[in-house]
Amino acid sequence: MSATSTDEERSRLDAAVKPVDGFFTTFFVSPYSRYIARWAARRGYTPNQVTVASFGLGLVSAASFASGERWGLIAGAIVLQVAFVADCVDGQLARYSRQFSAFGGWLDSTFDRAKEWLVFAGLAIGADRAGEAVWVLAGAALTLQTLRHFMDFGWQEVRGQAAAELGRWDANVGAAEWVKRIVAFPIGERFALISITAAIWSPRTTFTALLIWGAVAGVYGLAGRVLRSQRVAPGSGGVLATLRDDGPIARALAPLGAGLEPLALCAAAVAPLIVAMAAKGDGASDALVLGVIGWLLIVAGVTGGRTGASRLRWIVPVLVRLGEYAFALVAALALRQYDIVYGLRFRGAPVSERLGVVMGGWDGRLVIASLLLVSGALPAGFYVLAALIAVVFSAAAIRDWSTTKENVNA
Repeated sequence: MSATSTDEERSRLDAAVKPVDGFFTTFFVSPYSRYIARWAARRGYTPNQVTVASFGLGLVSAASFASGERWGLIAGAIVLQVAFVADCVDGQLARYSRQFSAFGGWLDSTFDRAKEWLVFAGLAIGADRAGEAVWVLAGAALTLQTLRHFMDFGWQEVRGQAAAELGRWDANVGAAEWVKRIVAFPIGERFALISITAAIWSPRTTFTALLIWGAVAGVYGLAGRVLRSQRVAPGSGGVLATLRDDGPIARALAPLGAGLEPLALCAAAVAPLIVAMAAKGDGASDALVLGVIGWLLIVAGVTGGRTGASRLRWIVPVLVRLGEYAFALVAALALRQYDIVYGLRFRGAPVSERLGVVMGGWDGRLVIASLLLVSGALPAGFYVLAALIAVVFSAAAIRDWSTTKENVNA
């Protein structure tokens, strides 16, 4: 091989790796995963095939965790790391072989989220089999991670995707920058934490660690964005309003709040919820729960369709999500919210607004949750509703992509 060919191959390998990434990915995965990507390219594998394989490994990991046995926790931890390596390889393969598609980006992002939820579920099931219920911790960890993502999405829409990435990752990487990247708790660090704590200790330790580190990352990210928001110009909601996922109730109430600031009202709407959860937890009476939901529906509902012009308007969708996620169904609901974001990001088009209204929006789903509560249909009713939401919105996502006219690398 000539020197020119060698240099070109080296350049392609270097270009296969993201110029900026998390600490764990940069130092513990990318040094060798790029060669796996090259091997896959030479054998004709596509990025989407590797993405599907990574998801399959995630299923195996979750199933191992669900065994509730020590061997299952160790096996699940190992397979999860293999799945993460494959997840890195699909993007590196796309860059190495120059096979890019919007569908591939959507598939990778969606499967990343689904893998994480499945692992959470597997750990919770395994703990339950071992006689230790951690479902509340699992739900809290999933809720926290989803809200952190939505905060990122909202901020990126306000500031602009490219500017947000530059603000988050400094090309001149020193020790302080690496510490910031670690604190931000990206997916590589999350999966490493899950593997280490599950293999050595227990699912309870895993979820506790996820909540502690996730909370620190959330506060760090929120504080930084609030400070940087002072450099963001006031403006209209735009895409942010789509992220709200308003239903018929909020749309009907919206005219009542015309001219009022959505951010302040949404903060006031979720405040009683946070207080009630802190004071009563799952011991709250039905009357208190219904009162909190009613307040949330009315106060946040009058802001329907708007996020306002505040420099902090990117927080509004996060507050709406917090209000809905607090009443369970989080995995199915997160599927809907990520589809809204990834549909805009990769298809360049919003998901069906009509479907969102028919399925109730965040406001309608809270009303259904209230009816299930007063009718004594919980928790079975939540499982049925979650399954219905997951099936309908999954089918809608498949339909949207099947009608998208683009070359899909499968």
